[in-house]
Amino acid sequence: IVQFSAPVDCALNDWQIGHSFKIRNTGLSPLIVTDVATTCGCMQYEYDKKPVDSGKELIFTLIYTPKHSGFFSETVLVRCNTNKAIKIILKGKIKPAQQEL
Repeated sequence: IVQFSAPVDCALNDWQIGHSFKIRNTGLSPLIVTDVATTCGCMQYEYDKKPVDSGKELIFTLIYTPKHSGFFSETVLVRCNTNKAIKIILKGKIKPAQQEL
């Protein structure tokens, strides 16, 4: 069993939006991430590739680099040595860049 804590806010800088999620291993065996699938090349991810011991957490970071302003919704599937994949949906709105006067 994997417990997943939902996001609160995303950090924002000039070019990227990112957020780190905690995935806790509530099972008895080590948790191993076997595959990560994203809906586009604009979504990157980072995590420690080592197995996660029972009761420990994995920090999983998503980094979205928008190609244009407006609404976005991107999905990431994290597959582990468990029965179900973990589905993460990152969505929001990118404001247009302010033009200099």
